[in-house]
Amino acid sequence: MKFLTDEHIPPALLRGLLRERPKLDIAEVRKAGLVGKPDPLILERAAAEGRILITRDVSTMPDYAYARVKAGLPMPGVFIWRRKASIGEVLASLLLITAVSQEEEWDQQVIYVPLD
Repeated sequence: MKFLTDEHIPPALLRGLLRERPKLDIAEVRKAGLVGKPDPLILERAAAEGRILITRDVSTMPDYAYARVKAGLPMPGVFIWRRKASIGEVLASLLLITAVSQEEEWDQQVIYVPLD
């Protein structure tokens, strides 16, 4: 699976994911020079690279993601970190997702993690 992590995703989550799933392909907004860039640009980058976005932006990112879907634009998926969830809870859900699914299953989906 390929991910793009938004700027507010803590490095500890990335370390945890890669410790358990070293073959994951994870790019970071921070390292891509996209910090502070508008949400549509972040989603465009994720789509261009076929990456599922992991974000904590519950206020605006879902609307932009759904707008891409409505416009018929590629949107490989968005995983949104629930506001009160711990790193451990989010990590456990992402590890489960990567173990039992294929990335194309998340195409055009906005999913909140941890899973209910």
